[in-house]
Amino acid sequence: MLTIKGAGFGLNTTGLGLKNINTSASLCKDVRVTGYGVFTCLTNKLAVQPSHVIKMTFGANEIACEANGSCSFEQLEASSPVVTGIAISAGNVLTFTGTAFPSDVDYTLKALFKSASVDVASWTATEAIATFPNGIPASVAADNAEPTLKFTRKADNVIFISYSTQTLTNTVTVEAADSASGLSSSFAGGLGYTITKANVYATLLESGNGITVCGNPCLIDAT
Repeated sequence: MLTIKGAGFGLNTTGLGLKNINTSASLCKDVRVTGYGVFTCLTNKLAVQPSHVIKMTFGANEIACEANGSCSFEQLEASSPVVTGIAISAGNVLTFTGTAFPSDVDYTLKALFKSASVDVASWTATEAIATFPNGIPASVAADNAEPTLKFTRKADNVIFISYSTQTLTNTVTVEAADSASGLSSSFAGGLGYTITKANVYATLLESGNGITVCGNPCLIDAT
């Protein structure tokens, strides 16, 4: 994540971004304007290196970023966290391995997989284990899901987002378990249906998924 400070743009400016000055390749996966003359750039994986020369774009304008210039960026850490491996176990536990994970004394950590996220209380410099109580959503190869670690520095909320260098497909079969109490209903009281398999709940929270009864959508409750 880079924070860019410049001039001549504000909250309603469109077309903001960063490019490699030599290749003109876009460097930002996501851009958010946080104030007049300030925006954040969530970089593509391994997109920005200390040796790169970058330029800021807004509309038809392009400005080279340089020290003390109208567009500048600062490398906040000599070595940013990198995720090099990912493994899934028990259907809801992701083990991230990598390098330069910052200290849990100075940072908080959130692990993400598709729409699911969970806070991680402690980790080491090379490993973080995330347990998702409600499971992680099922996925197929076409999803190209990238397990992600989001480190936030406690002192100033500077964020480091590290994507796994490999995608992960969670192929656990999604099957709704039978209701523990059977199915009975009334027009006044509604219909209760209990699902006991965690990854079913996580998958149902994905956009476009859900349960309907006679065409009527169900209200899904984590409890």
